[in-house]
Amino acid sequence: MSKAKVSDITKKLLLADGWVETSDPVWYAEKKIENRNPLNQSEDSDIKFVIHGMYNDQTFAVLLPDGGMLNFNPGSIAELRAFENAIVFYDPPF
Repeated sequence: MSKAKVSDITKKLLLADGWVETSDPVWYAEKKIENRNPLNQSEDSDIKFVIHGMYNDQTFAVLLPDGGMLNFNPGSIAELRAFENAIVFYDPPF
């Protein structure tokens, strides 16, 4: 298994990109993702990016409304923005 690359993303870059620091000891920062679903603008389809410490390290994740997380490792702010822009919308299970 290869070692994950280290990200060069700084707190200053995140805050400039619309992230918000939290006082939560688990979720260090978060950014709500715009719901672009043309058929379902309800709250149950909202997702957000978070930085969490659930695995004894700061980890980027997409937090889904049902509590699931998709953990990922962006190498740069450009990769993070590209990933965010690639998300169309979340369809919750029926």
